[in-house]
Amino acid sequence: MKTFKDFILLIVAIFFCYVGMCVFAGCKMITDDATEDIALPETPGILKTAYKQQSIIELHPDGYNVFDLVEKLTGTDHRILAGYAATEGHWCLQAVGDDGISRGLMQINETYRDTWEKLCGYHYDPFDLFDSVYLCGLIVQQNKAALPITAEWITAYCRGVDGVKKYGVIDWYVKRVTRYL
Repeated sequence: MKTFKDFILLIVAIFFCYVGMCVFAGCKMITDDATEDIALPETPGILKTAYKQQSIIELHPDGYNVFDLVEKLTGTDHRILAGYAATEGHWCLQAVGDDGISRGLMQINETYRDTWEKLCGYHYDPFDLFDSVYLCGLIVQQNKAALPITAEWITAYCRGVDGVKKYGVIDWYVKRVTRYL
């Protein structure tokens, strides 16, 4: 860079590229008005609406982030949920798997949409933060009930209960998911 002006132009260009990527990728940007008071409702369907505008790193006014809230609703440890978010969707709300079937932060497999909607009790959006984390928490609890060994129920999220029974545990996957414990 030859001048200070070139440096400033570069910084401005980087900023606009970032904003453009957030808009086109559907990323949620942090805003001051996102911290307005939200009553903590009783049902997940209403919670979904309350959290629709929240970003991954913003906290609920009562101090609950989405992972903590889902832990309270489903019983699934928030650190395991965070491990799935990092391993499955790499912290990207708009993630789409290589096959085009797995979608969102928790890479919800759309092949089983009817099953997942029965499990969570409403029409979910795999790209919505609350929906994907809540559904992951429910799936984990279902896997825990079917498979008593921790490494098995963790692997069942990506391989399915029958897949774990047939092919066993995926050690590297369990290690990644449990890295926040």
